[in-house]
Amino acid sequence: MSKVINLDQFRRKNRKAYLAKYSDRLDKLISTFVMTHIDTDFRQLASDFLTGKYGSNEEAWDYVDFRELLSEAIDQVFGDMLMDLIKTQHWYDRTMISRDEIIERSITAYVLGHQRVALVPSPWRK
Repeated sequence: MSKVINLDQFRRKNRKAYLAKYSDRLDKLISTFVMTHIDTDFRQLASDFLTGKYGSNEEAWDYVDFRELLSEAIDQVFGDMLMDLIKTQHWYDRTMISRDEIIERSITAYVLGHQRVALVPSPWRK
């Protein structure tokens, strides 16, 4: 007569369905935002990070440190503006994707966007 529902399983299923439906839109919006608002070259930023770490003689650092620093910077500088833009979309549901996940997707768009630009074949090369 009664059916027991596992709430965590239900939420995971709904989230998976939401992301399957809207993930491409979200990624496209974030990618466009990143490409129009962040004009610093990723390779130069990474080089500056490495130079700073060498100069300060820190014993240990890696890409995770760089990504965390990038995450904090994007969140502080562009986080509110990006969230305001995303909130205007009819498909946005704050219960399905968090601000932290959106910032992570922004970092991915930033890193991959600059790599895609570098990988686009030149029409002058043969």
